[in-house]
Amino acid sequence: MKILLLIPPTDLSKSYGKLKRFSNPQPSIGIAYIAAVLRENGHNVKVVDAYVNCYTLKDILHIIREYTPAVVGISVLTPSADVVYEISRDIRTIFPHITMVMGNMHASLFSDDVLTKGYADFVIHREGEMAMLELLQALENKSGLESVKGISFKKNNVIVNNPMTPHIDNLDTLPFPAWDLFPMDKYST
Repeated sequence: MKILLLIPPTDLSKSYGKLKRFSNPQPSIGIAYIAAVLRENGHNVKVVDAYVNCYTLKDILHIIREYTPAVVGISVLTPSADVVYEISRDIRTIFPHITMVMGNMHASLFSDDVLTKGYADFVIHREGEMAMLELLQALENKSGLESVKGISFKKNNVIVNNPMTPHIDNLDTLPFPAWDLFPMDKYST
C-alpha cells in the first residue's frame, strides 16, 4: 500500500512570535520509526516534511497528486492544527478516496473533534508504529477495526475508542528509523 506521511507546515511567526529566529527544525523520530516499520512490512512509504521544506498547500497537493497514496498520515501538534485542518479539507475535496489518519498530541487530545468534523478517518494515540501497521493491515484485509489497539474512528456515526496499545518496552525490536526518507541536509543541530 502506498502511504504518505506528512509533517505539516507551521507558521513560525504565529507559533514563536519574536523567537522564531531560534526555531531549529529537527527530523521527526516518530515519523522515521513509523516509516521504517511500514516499509519493513512491505508498504511503499514517502515522508514529506512540509515544515522544513517550506511547502505550501499547493505544493502538498501536487505531491499527493504525483505520488497517489492510498493513505495520508499527518502528525498534528497544536501550532499546526489549523493548517492541518485546511490541508485535510482540501485533500478530502480533491482526493476523496484517500484515507486520512492523524496522530501526535493534538490529534490524540482532540480526537473526538477531529473525527466528528471529518478531518480524519482515524486517529492514532500514543506510539504509532504498531497501531499504524495494524490499521493498514485491517484496511487491506477489510477486517474488523475493533481489534486494532490505539485507534479511534467513527462507526455508524458513533466514535469508537479502542483500547490503547502497550508501550514498546524494547526499542531494539523496531527497525532503524528511516532517515533516508528525510531531507537530512536541511536540518541543523
